[in-house]
Amino acid sequence: LKHMKKKIRLISLLMAAVLLFTACGPAGGRAKQGLTDGIYEAEVESSASMFRVVHCELVVEDGKMTAVMAMSGEGYGYVYPGTAAEAEAADESEYIPFERDSEGRKTFAFPIEKLDTEYECAAYSIKKDTWYDRTLVFRLSSDGSEIGLTLKKRMKLDLATQFSVDYYEGGYKYIKLGDGSRFLVVPEGMEKPEGLDSSISVLQQPIENIYIAATSSMSLFDALGSLSSVSLSGTKEDGWYIENAKQAMHDGSIIYAGKYSEPDYELLLSKECPLAVESMMIGHAPDVREKLEELGMVVLVDQSSNESHPLAKTEWIKLYAALLNKEDEAERLFDEQMKYLSEVEKLEKTGKTAAFFYISSAGNAVVRNSDDYISKMIELAGGRYIFDDLEEGSGSATVTIEMEEFFSHAKDADYVFYNGAITGEVNSIEELVQKNPLLKEFKAVQNGNVWCTTRNLYQETTQLGEMIKSLRTVFTGEADNLTELPYLYRLMPAD
Repeated sequence: LKHMKKKIRLISLLMAAVLLFTACGPAGGRAKQGLTDGIYEAEVESSASMFRVVHCELVVEDGKMTAVMAMSGEGYGYVYPGTAAEAEAADESEYIPFERDSEGRKTFAFPIEKLDTEYECAAYSIKKDTWYDRTLVFRLSSDGSEIGLTLKKRMKLDLATQFSVDYYEGGYKYIKLGDGSRFLVVPEGMEKPEGLDSSISVLQQPIENIYIAATSSMSLFDALGSLSSVSLSGTKEDGWYIENAKQAMHDGSIIYAGKYSEPDYELLLSKECPLAVESMMIGHAPDVREKLEELGMVVLVDQSSNESHPLAKTEWIKLYAALLNKEDEAERLFDEQMKYLSEVEKLEKTGKTAAFFYISSAGNAVVRNSDDYISKMIELAGGRYIFDDLEEGSGSATVTIEMEEFFSHAKDADYVFYNGAITGEVNSIEELVQKNPLLKEFKAVQNGNVWCTTRNLYQETTQLGEMIKSLRTVFTGEADNLTELPYLYRLMPAD
């Protein structure tokens, strides 16, 4: 497939109908749920963050349903209604090629028979020349009927796909996350609607005394000027690199309430904590989540790590703003980071290669997966991540490799970035080389093109656009005479 010519540029309505009939069998994808012919807005839940659908229309015609999915990027050339193994064995004529919509996005017309049902979908990665297994679930977008309210508008999202916010008459806000969890934000002085589904968690404004166990979320509350809404932390004072959070804990306005896996339940209850903001690590402690909910607290799992675009993580500031009625401020802050990105995106690639890593206690190199957001920031900044061929969809942001393999791949990289946010900041070239003598042979080390990340890299998700700009400055050579950039500093020889 790597050298396959694109035989089909446009797909006719007749061919689309044939594909639908073939994929769905004799029933032909019948609309069995009472939908009349027309076009409906739909939502797509994907098992892989790399398969990111930014818009979906459900087309119902003659009782047959087709989900037309608009993709976030250019990475996929075909999809197939089945598994990756079945796609590899299938004839090319059975593949579903892409079309372009009015905004120039790639779209795939995927046949379905039922909503709210899991479908196997194989997606062909052009870059990797490989089919990948994906699982998709299609749902109609909410019109408010499920919560008994009248929909007014939906929050505009530029990049994020793992949450949505709908606004209803009366000031109510309905939030849905990528894992299917749902929340209704009830404005101050109002009551929750009668007959509300018990699976929808209710948050009554004003929302105060929040417990934050997801470290990346704290910077978003801080940027909104809303640390006063946070009273409890899952990180101790010395673990914060966000100055305002550290100061708040020093002053006692935010107190330590135990880490995510061992929260102080009595303290949370004494503070009348209504909301626990957890990272996806809570999935490893299901009993803790169950206990928090049993005690009457709402658990919101920050799923920004599932976002495929770096700045989509930053866009989660809009979700927290919805809780705090600070949407305008969130829009302004996010637009600032998007400006950094737009400045960089219109520039040419530099061709410079980069390795991003740290050395583990076992002496191995730990690098970023090729589909990780750090790797994508390097690419967006005009560089080329040296490990861009690591297996996609491994489920982890990092990959551990032996030092000899790391050396063979990265020794000729133009730049190396040491991940000081994990193991601690390194102070000199000599200190870096002490971690493994092979590093002395690296081209970047010999040329002095070695940078280290600051400790606040993972906690400051509000500034990822600025981080991309810093990387761009390195790749263009503008930083050759600099020793420090936002979130980066150059490693120099010891005095």
